[in-house]
Amino acid sequence: MKTILKSSILLLIMGLVFTSCKKDEETDPETEPDVPQEAAIAPTVATDTAVNIYWDYTARSWGTKGIISDLGGSEILSSGICWSTSKTPTISDSKVEKLSSSTYLVTITGLNDGEDYFIRAYATNAEGTGYGETVAVSSPVADGVEQTVSDVDGNTYKTVTMRGKEWMAENLKTTKLNDGTAIKLETMSWSVSTDPLYTYYDNDKATYENPYGAMYNYYCVETGKLCPVGWHVSTYQEWEDLAYHWGGQSKAGAKLKEKGTAHFRVTQSEVDNQSKLSLIAGGRYESGRFDALTDFAQYWKEGGPEASSKHSVTYILANGKGVSKKPGAKENGYNVRCVKD
Repeated sequence: MKTILKSSILLLIMGLVFTSCKKDEETDPETEPDVPQEAAIAPTVATDTAVNIYWDYTARSWGTKGIISDLGGSEILSSGICWSTSKTPTISDSKVEKLSSSTYLVTITGLNDGEDYFIRAYATNAEGTGYGETVAVSSPVADGVEQTVSDVDGNTYKTVTMRGKEWMAENLKTTKLNDGTAIKLETMSWSVSTDPLYTYYDNDKATYENPYGAMYNYYCVETGKLCPVGWHVSTYQEWEDLAYHWGGQSKAGAKLKEKGTAHFRVTQSEVDNQSKLSLIAGGRYESGRFDALTDFAQYWKEGGPEASSKHSVTYILANGKGVSKKPGAKENGYNVRCVKD
């Protein structure tokens, strides 16, 4: 009996020891199975196109922002903006480095005036390089560059660039829309017509076509085809920007209008046509009559805040240095300046 009891106790102790060893085996970190680690990848990057692609007119440089949203499980070794004239720039092309692990701002300088570029953000870690979206930008031509453009009639106009916009430096005088459709020459019935119409001051082409150009109603502007292909009638916002650029509403006229009294009845010493836009006082056609020749330079603006029956007109007085605006009935006749798209 004693022998059986001793044997049972021994078996119980051995069982406890075995169980304890098994638990230790299961919890021993050295015997724990390996958990697969997530492989590192190239970073995830975005080019901030919504608010941060901008042109600095003073420095003549592009500024943009890169955003690294995922490091890819590895340290960022390099980041920045790359660019080229090809549609898929890489870090083998031109680049500006700005080491960051989150968000960074970069300024790109040394670009050629008037050339198209493609830019995108990048970030590099040990596993590779991630790129943001490719964004197309065009470096504006420097202010004051003079060129020419021709209309569908074959008339050639001087042009000048300001704030990245190429403007006609002469009044439009085409007799056709840019698809070849003839515009009706009207001398009497402007107030009862909604057709695109044009004429010359005093209905006298021989005397007034050069240099004042033609007068158009707003129905011409509404066709979207009055200017040469690739150009448009200068917009409300473009005139606003122009005035701001040249000193504000009260001063800009002195920089925008032709110097001297050849086409203005009077002038001021401050008038210097620094812009080279050479606006001239070509008068107007309102309420069935022509007037204000050499007194007012008046130009249609495309768009603007006016009611549907009227649209905005820019005007500069002979005896003033500022730039003003007023609503103009669509049937009125004013001069036009075009801007390249």
